[in-house]
Amino acid sequence: IYSFYIKNQDSAYTLWINGTLLARNGVVDSEEENYVPQRLPREFHYYAFKDTAEIVVQVANYTHKWGGLTNNIYLGLPRQIQSFVNGRYGLILFLCGAILIMAFYHLFLFINRRKDPAPLYFSVFCFSLFVWYLFSGDYLFFRLFPAFPLTLGIRLHYLSPTGVLPFFLLFINSVYPKSINRLIFRILFFTSL
Repeated sequence: IYSFYIKNQDSAYTLWINGTLLARNGVVDSEEENYVPQRLPREFHYYAFKDTAEIVVQVANYTHKWGGLTNNIYLGLPRQIQSFVNGRYGLILFLCGAILIMAFYHLFLFINRRKDPAPLYFSVFCFSLFVWYLFSGDYLFFRLFPAFPLTLGIRLHYLSPTGVLPFFLLFINSVYPKSINRLIFRILFFTSL
């Protein structure tokens, strides 16, 4: 028994091994109107009856600029692949949880003391980072909610970093107002938008 782990691909694909369909992500079609994109990492097992195997992957892309098989396909024993996948998701869940806790904590600090905008800036920074982590890497959000529209997820993935740097700069400037040169701050802030 061998296990495969296919990281999310930015297209729809189907994968066959020795003529048997083993993995599908979205709907592959030569016509754009019948094509359905999906961005889910897949893990599946294959029972090897021969020394060699023919692997065929059919890919379609009409929605993403990086279409095709853009990420790795991992092959190993089931225990190895499961350990690898659990480690990746465990780290992502830990980081997302810690960032979300910091975001809510600083939001409540701002609600209790509205005169100081620094906690609000840091809270928005953390929320942007949280969304970016959910929609990047192994795309944990799509694994939790597979019916979520891919194009909206791609937009959130690309929009979330636009809140990271500006709000971090605003936070640093509000905590250390005399430490940052105003001209350098303005250049960094407006170029990060």
